[in-house]
Amino acid sequence: MSNSFRDKYPDEVQPWPTNKSFAMNRDCGTQEQTAAPSQSAQLDNWFTYHDASPDQVTRYQSIRAAARALAEAILINAPNSPDRSDAIRKVREAVMVANAAIACGGW
Repeated sequence: MSNSFRDKYPDEVQPWPTNKSFAMNRDCGTQEQTAAPSQSAQLDNWFTYHDASPDQVTRYQSIRAAARALAEAILINAPNSPDRSDAIRKVREAVMVANAAIACGGW
């Protein structure tokens, strides 16, 4: 009896992309996925500190001010509830993702 994913779930998508490069793990004979060069450059960009330029600081401040206004409108108009808390959390998340887009140059 085979234990492969494809045998157990023939109609499902493989648990890993097939168009990626793989390297053999010598310890246990399994395959490990490695990042393609362009993906590696993207990861380097995402996980490297980016010192903010004066222009970027202005854009960060603009986004934070708009997000604060939205969060305040949510607090004033939405009843105290888990949904209101989630809405505020998503505004905070949107600010973080927008700031990452600015810091990483749109990557």
